Amino acid sequence: MILISDRALLDAISLCTSAAARESDPIKVQTLGGFLCVAAGSAIESCVRTEYLNFAALESAAFEAFVENHFEKFNARIRLHQIAEDFTQKIGGVYYKRFVRMRAAVTTSYIRRFRADPFAAYSNLVQWRHSFVHERTLPPATLDHIVMSIFLSEAVMQCLHRSLSR
Repeated sequence: MILISDRALLDAISLCTSAAARESDPIKVQTLGGFLCVAAGSAIESCVRTEYLNFAALESAAFEAFVENHFEKFNARIRLHQIAEDFTQKIGGVYYKRFVRMRAAVTTSYIRRFRADPFAAYSNLVQWRHSFVHERTLPPATLDHIVMSIFLSEAVMQCLHRSLSR
């Protein structure tokens, strides 16, 4: 429970869903969904940063400082290809192969069990956040769908965590 243990994200989910339940205007409900995407994007950025920093800290202080400086440039738009190719593959082929293998297994498992791809949900969440913040467009999903995407994105964070574990 990496992403879902983020207290601020849980508070945002609670506040947005309870406010949406009292709201009759669909535009305001979609706006709440956009704010929830922003909260999820911040939590995702924090989780990814923490995973790489923890990994780097085990390697060396110099590597940890490098990774910390590298992650200062992010603005909560951490796409899957950035996680896989830009970061995990650069720190070692074995970690990248492990991530790709876990991604395939988790995707198959989740599609069979929940009829949902957690990596697609993660990508959608990042894209919705970006569109809401930079293009000022409302997410094309219901609030329930956004919340489900957040919970499905936990599987992506777990894959990253396990792929970087020794």
